Amino acid sequence: MKKILALLGTVGLIATTSTTAIACVPPKTPKIIKTPNLDSLKAEIAKAKKNQQGLKTFTAFSKLQQTIIIADFFVAVQTAIITRGGEESKDEIAEMKAILKTAIEEFNNSPQENDILI
Repeated sequence: MKKILALLGTVGLIATTSTTAIACVPPKTPKIIKTPNLDSLKAEIAKAKKNQQGLKTFTAFSKLQQTIIIADFFVAVQTAIITRGGEESKDEIAEMKAILKTAIEEFNNSPQENDILI
């Protein structure tokens, strides 16, 4: 019993001191990565988010909102790739930006709720 208690005490002491030693390491300064294409897509997403449903149909507004959600997820994935040392996917970002612009245009050109009822 004494040997088990001594062993547990030793393991606990080692775990405590190693945790303290690891916690005392100064944090690394983050590296600033320039992402002009991704920043451009983020600006387009912000522009899309400013659209209000207003008199547009729920379907048209819903399609725009779904595209915004997909674009936000795409930005999150690209950001994760870049922060882990990957590069910006210029072609994919341009494609997502084009999809978002198309969704904005379709929303803006969609009929209004009262136009459908008449």
